[in-house]
Amino acid sequence: ISFVVESSSRFRLAKKILEARVIKRKAECCLLLGSTERAYQEYRRAAEALKSQNDALWNAGLSERRSIAEEKRVF
Repeated sequence: ISFVVESSSRFRLAKKILEARVIKRKAECCLLLGSTERAYQEYRRAAEALKSQNDALWNAGLSERRSIAEEKRVF
């Protein structure tokens, strides 16, 4: 039974990470299409989700792209 609980827990964690990564990809599409405000908002959502999952590598890439979106948003 502990194996089932552990497996279920891992599945939930993997699902949350995947959902956060999908949000990041959505933000990248928005940025590429010129919707910088929407991209910035999506990057913010993804950052919140990835931070809570300790996904450091994707969070680093997200920070870089988020700063680009913020810079374009200002101008």
